[in-house]
Amino acid sequence: YFSPLNVSGCVLWLDGMDPAGTRVIPSTGATVSTWIDKSTSAKNATAGGTPTYVSGGGINFNGSSYFTNLSFAQNLSQRSIFIVMQETTRTAVGGVFPLIPTPSSGNDYDSTGLSIETQNGLRFYNGSGYQSDIGNTSLLVKAVYNDNMNVRAGTGFVNGNSATTVTASYTAGTCSGYGIGARWLGGINLTYSLRGVIFEIMFFNRPLVLAERRQIEGYLAQKWSLTVSLPAGHPGLVSTLYNSNQDKKITWLPMTRVPYVVIPARGIGKQDLSFLPRASAPVVVTTNLIT
Repeated sequence: YFSPLNVSGCVLWLDGMDPAGTRVIPSTGATVSTWIDKSTSAKNATAGGTPTYVSGGGINFNGSSYFTNLSFAQNLSQRSIFIVMQETTRTAVGGVFPLIPTPSSGNDYDSTGLSIETQNGLRFYNGSGYQSDIGNTSLLVKAVYNDNMNVRAGTGFVNGNSATTVTASYTAGTCSGYGIGARWLGGINLTYSLRGVIFEIMFFNRPLVLAERRQIEGYLAQKWSLTVSLPAGHPGLVSTLYNSNQDKKITWLPMTRVPYVVIPARGIGKQDLSFLPRASAPVVVTTNLIT
């Protein structure tokens, strides 16, 4: 099946269906102390407070919980960010996924940081140089949000539908880390925390082309039961980009080694293999080979 890692540039993948990265489903309500990054970057998120696992997948933030990683250095002017989320309580300027500035003592909306918050929809805010508001102003409906930046050209999408086009007044800088679930104002500030569920976050270190963006949108929409919101003609409606079996842990059962014999039979015809297992006897494999 399709994997987001098939698209180059994925440097952060936080999967709320598999927060431990083991494909072992946590118990509903269990505290998630570490959210594993499933990209090759291994930039895992460490919890503060008690974010908990939601039945069916997703991490619940109760207004006093968050995650951080202070060693995530990325060029914010070349990026594509996907977030699947839903508020449970309307909170203006609640932090969702702030990119922490360099140095980390600054504020998330500095020229070297990015505030991603619950204001006027999902707001991507970078100082006075970039402001992209996408989606429903209440955010009480689960959706796939995507924001792209290519130098100064920004575009936003909700469930694959175009939401905004923005031109920044300057080129963004390089962040030094990330937070989840609260604003970063020189440090985690729970005054601006999230009350809601974040299902998935992906950060690509380049803007994706149309086909790539739609692959990721389709994957997320199928995974989180949001395909009904995709626009007509979207590949997520016709291509299987996600199947629930790919998130199930496979347990291999040991088998007793059984000897077998291959008997080539004379004759002309296509190869035909017949496996004849017998109790306490070898397995006989008969083949018809062209001689």
